Amino acid sequence: QHPAHTYNSAGVYTVTLTVATISGCVDRRSHEVIISDGPTVSIDVSPSGCEEVATRMSLSGLAYEVSWDFGDPASAENTAEGTSVAHTYNASGSYSVTATATDVYGCSAVITSTIDIRENNLSGIITAVPGAEICDGGTITLSPPTGGISWEWSSGMSTETISVADGDHYTVTLTDEHQCSHTTPPFLVTVHPLPVVEVMAREIFGPDDYGVWQSSLEICEGEDFELRVFSDGSSDTYLWNTGSTSSVLTFDGHVADHPVADDYSYEVVATNPTTSCESDPVAINVTVHDLPDVPVIELVSGSRCSFDANVLEVRDADASLQYVWSDGQVGT
Repeated sequence: QHPAHTYNSAGVYTVTLTVATISGCVDRRSHEVIISDGPTVSIDVSPSGCEEVATRMSLSGLAYEVSWDFGDPASAENTAEGTSVAHTYNASGSYSVTATATDVYGCSAVITSTIDIRENNLSGIITAVPGAEICDGGTITLSPPTGGISWEWSSGMSTETISVADGDHYTVTLTDEHQCSHTTPPFLVTVHPLPVVEVMAREIFGPDDYGVWQSSLEICEGEDFELRVFSDGSSDTYLWNTGSTSSVLTFDGHVADHPVADDYSYEVVATNPTTSCESDPVAINVTVHDLPDVPVIELVSGSRCSFDANVLEVRDADASLQYVWSDGQVGT
């Protein structure tokens, strides 16, 4: 009444029960039995991993229940349940992972996979070219230690090297082909400000007698003037396009010759000797005008005697000029 049978191959079988009474009556009942050959599954896992880094693995295929043995008996978490799991190996070596998959019919399949867990040999610090200190407006290239195949910088970049212009602490996490990773110590990039420079000009009328400072200057040929650099750094050094390294350029016929009539642009660059940062070139324009020709005065009428009426006139006067006589009269 409780028969048992072992099927040697999977398939759908029809089981028939025939019942006969002592009076000769017969009845039959049939039922289909599905015989499963077990789940068809495989383990998806990288062939290598890294010590102290979670190694993820999953089971491909249809299974009702899945149990895992990570081949790491020293671990308190050597087993797990579910189709997707992870395990952290604390030591390098070769490990055999076993997954037991059970289908809805109670049939099981046991599969194994070998994982090579590598020692994490990544180390090192960030290097910078040309250096860790730059001037405002400049850039430096930061490079990670060797050994990685992917990189994540604290700035959000994921390239192997990055170019930066901002002062900050930078770190990078590099990862190798075995998923070993290393995060560098913070690397400080310092950005120094450029010297702030202003150039002004003023006329020189005599000893301790000067005109007001101006951002540009117009003078007549032969007049004395000076140019001065005003900087936010008292120790800054200067270089003019004239070759001078002074903070003041004086044109008074003694220190430097007066420039001839023309338009001039005097340019200077300031350098901070501590940081070696240079300012942007700052220029000031000076216009030197021609002197009028010396007027020729002639006697138009009169005897040249002091008690006679004498009329003097400028010969070939230039209408664009104003003539002022020694007695205060204005005109030609």
